[in-house]
Amino acid sequence: MIRHHLIFREKSDHLEDNIRVPFNAYLHKILLSDEPILHDHPWNWGTFIISGGYYEHTPEGTFWRAPGSWRTQTSTDLHWLELKDNKPCWTLFWHGARKRTWGFQTDDGWMDYRTFLKNRLESRV
Repeated sequence: MIRHHLIFREKSDHLEDNIRVPFNAYLHKILLSDEPILHDHPWNWGTFIISGGYYEHTPEGTFWRAPGSWRTQTSTDLHWLELKDNKPCWTLFWHGARKRTWGFQTDDGWMDYRTFLKNRLESRV
């Protein structure tokens, strides 16, 4: 994932005062589709599609997210992204304060990302 920070948390020499905002924003270039398993995020978030686009798979169905579309989600909303024809997608992505840990929806229910990745690694050995 390539990230370009638009606003930095650290004080910079060329700024008079530190900028405090209650969110982070990224210019986000998505290069690969997610693995096809539903996951959530540790914060409420939003995205605006600048170019390209992707299919967003959710428990409610699959939706095409085209350039110009935007959406906001809570930390517990599940999804995974699939690029159209494996072509990159540029988005403006923002998120609020951390509310929880990352997780995945498995056949056994929701699982935190550390346990999920450990189990996946052990199953490949």
